[in-house]
Amino acid sequence: MLLAITTQFSCQQRPSKEDMLAGMGEEDLRALQSMNSTPLHVDGISSPSIKQSTEVQLSDDTKIIGVSHHGKYRAYPVSLLSGMMDHVVNDTVHSQDGNGVSPVTVTYCSMTDCARVVTGDLPEGVSHLDLGTLGLLDGGLALRWKGRQFKQNDQIEGLTDIPFELTTWEEWKSKHPETEVFAGRSKK
Repeated sequence: MLLAITTQFSCQQRPSKEDMLAGMGEEDLRALQSMNSTPLHVDGISSPSIKQSTEVQLSDDTKIIGVSHHGKYRAYPVSLLSGMMDHVVNDTVHSQDGNGVSPVTVTYCSMTDCARVVTGDLPEGVSHLDLGTLGLLDGGLALRWKGRQFKQNDQIEGLTDIPFELTTWEEWKSKHPETEVFAGRSKK
């Protein structure tokens, strides 16, 4: 079952503050009552572990962000992008002919189920984009790019959106059996 194909970003409507706080205990509510924006600077993952589809075990209903870029296919399991430190993956895709390298950054907000995939030009000697997060901004993911803050769905100078599919692992791997898979942070 294909969930969405998009050329920019895919988001559910941002939940209200009341919806986000519903179900929390009284103590947590007191601590978070005035929260709508939170500053929290986190660098994006810049050393992603990428594996072949045959090397990973994912259930067929695993929700993924599927990216096709320069003839290569990559699946990013949403579950691996949902941790507080894991909402941005600064990846690099080598072209199918092996002659080019292109940055691909995948962003995902677990609160709003918002995904976005971007690329941009790299300065000489730099291997990936340097996007990060800054916590929440107006109830959604705040991104940091070149020292500035943006909402996840803002137009960002110097970055271009890449089409992606928000789908299941079963759907993606049946269409792209040669896909590679984001498997979390590289262990150094």
